[in-house]
Amino acid sequence: MQNVLSLPLPAAAPSRLSPVEVWQKLLSYLLQRHYGLELNDTPFCDDIVIQEHINAGVTLADAVNFLVEKYELVRIDRRGFSGQEPSPYLRAIDILRARQATGLLRCRRNLSAHLILRTAFPYSIPDLSSLLTPGIMRLPSPAGVFAFIRTKIMQTKAELLTDHNELICSTNIERIVTGRNAALKQIEAVIHQLEEISCLTSSIGGNTAEHWAMRQGRAFDCWLMQSMDKSLPVIARNIDRSIWRDLMLKSGMLSLMDAEARNQWAKDLDEGDLPAISKANILSTFEQLHHNKQEVFERGIINVFKGLSWDYKTNNPCYFGKRIIVNSLGKYDKWGFSLNWGWRRDQLADLERMLYLLDGKTIPDNRHDVSIRFMDFVRDNPHQQVFEDELFTIRYFQKGSGHITFKRLDLVEKMNDIVAKHFPGMLPAK
Repeated sequence: MQNVLSLPLPAAAPSRLSPVEVWQKLLSYLLQRHYGLELNDTPFCDDIVIQEHINAGVTLADAVNFLVEKYELVRIDRRGFSGQEPSPYLRAIDILRARQATGLLRCRRNLSAHLILRTAFPYSIPDLSSLLTPGIMRLPSPAGVFAFIRTKIMQTKAELLTDHNELICSTNIERIVTGRNAALKQIEAVIHQLEEISCLTSSIGGNTAEHWAMRQGRAFDCWLMQSMDKSLPVIARNIDRSIWRDLMLKSGMLSLMDAEARNQWAKDLDEGDLPAISKANILSTFEQLHHNKQEVFERGIINVFKGLSWDYKTNNPCYFGKRIIVNSLGKYDKWGFSLNWGWRRDQLADLERMLYLLDGKTIPDNRHDVSIRFMDFVRDNPHQQVFEDELFTIRYFQKGSGHITFKRLDLVEKMNDIVAKHFPGMLPAK
């Protein structure tokens, strides 16, 4: 019989981190990564202080917000990790703060919370596996996580066209076409089956599907209840319209357009003749769009150029200068200054978009473009009159006008080169 003493001892179970250690690791990671601050330089370097905050129910987000306000910290990674990858943790916290949430909520004691975290935060975080302990770590609420996921998706869709994503993968095209055709066949079968059921119910006095399958007051408003020759073409067109809209969004072509061009494109999509979704139509359409993408982008620059006010001496009708003065940028009333929501807002966002494209950077999501940041600043600083941003400075006045000063004159020169191309002979000699 084998000696019991010779048997290998069972491996010791890995020790789980205490709540204080979890706080220290996460808080240290957040502060160092996003604000360049060491945990030892804050009151939270003391284990007793952290334990008191945990006992008092203070969340991790609250702790970060407290340190940001106490030390007047400035995000060093606002453009992302090393200026490249957007920050997942602080992005989620920003969303939760924007929704006036209380911060990070207690982790659900089930597997779904772990899966949500893995899905929403696929980035490398130190000792993440040991931190996933129910009841110890506080995770974002599902609403906050899903809001973050939607933001990431929208940001991905708004990326600038580059060499690796200009062409749509042929396998994706085949999958789209095959799925669309299969869906239409199933819809056709559903319509036929409804017609047969309607005949059956009608023959026994139970009336047709238009009466028993629809909610009261909504009769005859479902295409599935119409005849095949009427319903199937309309359904196919609606599906094709949605597919074309999704393809344009994912291709990045919409990001090259100014607001006016995007509105015109949306109108044409809803009202114009729409080519059916097929491999040949998709390839030919995007081949033409790819061929004309520089023209689309330049037209956006020209539309922004034409929309500027030329009532003042600093605005030259022939080129972009270091500063432009825009009339009716906003309005001033008893509540203070506010941005005019409409074409002026679109122009400001278009101007930022074009500068980002010329600089080869990813375009900000439209929920966080310069117009949103500008209004947030005005709301939070009612007594200020100067808004500082990465690309320009905006000085706004009670009469509603705004002075926009460019910070990147190299990008202004690139815009002027495009203006000179479309309006030869207008630019003065350098």
